[in-house]
Amino acid sequence: MKFYKYYWLYFVISACFLIPGLLSLFVNGFRLGIDFTGGSILTIQAREATQAALLTESNLRAYIDDRQTINSIKFNDQGQAIIRTGVIDNEQKNALLEQINSRLPVEAVSFEAVGATMGSELMSKTFAAIALASLVLVGYLYYRFNNLAYGLGALLGVVHDVTIICGIFSLLGWWRGTEVDSLFVTAMLTTISFSVHDTVVIYDRIRELQKKFPHSRFVDTCEAAVMATISRSFNNSLTVCFMLLSLLLLGGVTLRSFALALLLGVVFGTYSSPFTSIPLLILFDKKGWFTKNDKQKKK
Repeated sequence: MKFYKYYWLYFVISACFLIPGLLSLFVNGFRLGIDFTGGSILTIQAREATQAALLTESNLRAYIDDRQTINSIKFNDQGQAIIRTGVIDNEQKNALLEQINSRLPVEAVSFEAVGATMGSELMSKTFAAIALASLVLVGYLYYRFNNLAYGLGALLGVVHDVTIICGIFSLLGWWRGTEVDSLFVTAMLTTISFSVHDTVVIYDRIRELQKKFPHSRFVDTCEAAVMATISRSFNNSLTVCFMLLSLLLLGGVTLRSFALALLLGVVFGTYSSPFTSIPLLILFDKKGWFTKNDKQKKK
């Protein structure tokens, strides 16, 4: 198959996902979860089963005094309402329950206060660590493959995946109120490792084919390498997708955002290795950017 006869089409496909997400990140940003902002979580349920239908977000917001800081109201699989607020104490929690009970009899299931586990200092350190890891990634792949283009191709593939997922969650935060928490950061780090691993497998096959067929065009070598690895990558990713899809559908409300982030990471990580990083390599080769000017560079 001629995957890369019109390799620039893959850049257009990526742009269709990147541009809306980047615009949303610029305009809306993220809807930060309680792990970033701190606050309290109050879980309540209706005392009478016959009144459970009245326990809705619109009703709760109408029952609660406007002075109360309500960040979000969600519902779990048991029909219980999960109210997230700023940091409140037991006295304020009781006052909140009294406001609701004056209109609808409810009872508290659980109440917990959560500190901001990921403050601005920790976030800045996280971004610094990711930047350092990216430089190490470029340096390692340059050393391993003796070509800077390989390191940059893998790095841009990782940036491609992370940016798309961040953009999707920014859109979901604006549209559905989906929050970003510490599990989202974990999912992003997992996506980075998954994407790089898949890309290095293809890179290694390209290097093997270059040694066997030193006079082949670089684009033909890339197509042969992808053909030799794509079924393996697809089957591995498909098995992971089945597990994550089950977790997304059956894992409960607290794990849905995490499962969705991982699922998107697997999908776009599998896509970006052959259809973002490799087209970038071909582009670098055709333009003569970052490539060696010796017999390893094939016209």
